[in-house]
Amino acid sequence: SEERRPNLLAELGLSPDQLQQIGRVNRERRPAIRDARRRMGDAARDLDIAIYGDVVNEADVKSRLKEFQAAEAELSRLRFESELAVRKILTAEQLVRFRELRRRFAEERMKNAPQRGMRRRGPGMPPPHDQPFRRPPNE
Repeated sequence: SEERRPNLLAELGLSPDQLQQIGRVNRERRPAIRDARRRMGDAARDLDIAIYGDVVNEADVKSRLKEFQAAEAELSRLRFESELAVRKILTAEQLVRFRELRRRFAEERMKNAPQRGMRRRGPGMPPPHDQPFRRPPNE
């Protein structure tokens, strides 16, 4: 079955000028978002190491948690700024259509959520946040 994310660009009927503007927004923001993702992943790994190391230093855990939260906040800020920039490009009619597509996509995701959640972690495992335990501590 074709339960993939809808092709928003095609379904919104964007003009060539709008496509150019959105492409420019994406190109300009891509490096900052990539760097922020990397910082968040590194911070998550460092936090996991601090939590699950042989010796737990609570001050170190708190420090690593603050680093993770700051990285997560920065990534969220960049993503929402990108969404706002794209939203400003859409016409009123396209915005209505976008909201409807997003609502449908969210409904589909919720229908499929139980199956996805069971594959991600087993009992007793911490919740996943940017692939914990993906690198050994000595790398």
